[in-house]
Amino acid sequence: MKNILLLILSLLAVIFLSFNSSYTKDTEVVITIPTLTSEDISFYLKNEFEKHSKIEFVDGSTATKTIVLNVNQHDFNQSQIEDLLNKWGCKPASFDFNSIAIAD
Repeated sequence: MKNILLLILSLLAVIFLSFNSSYTKDTEVVITIPTLTSEDISFYLKNEFEKHSKIEFVDGSTATKTIVLNVNQHDFNQSQIEDLLNKWGCKPASFDFNSIAIAD
């Protein structure tokens, strides 16, 4: 009985750890939005991205007209992000992707 309990706990631990590692935000996405305003960043986009656990809003800049997100490359859906941006009147001009080095 003890062995069965130990086996079950071990399997649950493995499942939990593999589930968590699959949602690692390993890619930085820099999105250029020519019409980006400070109001878009402060009031709309930052709050909107906080609603999505798989997307981390890093920063936004009106000087460079960009926002930066951290995402998981396997879960990232560009059309979903475009729809979200269009909802607030922000039309993205380009998406640039950079790999993030992650140390365990």
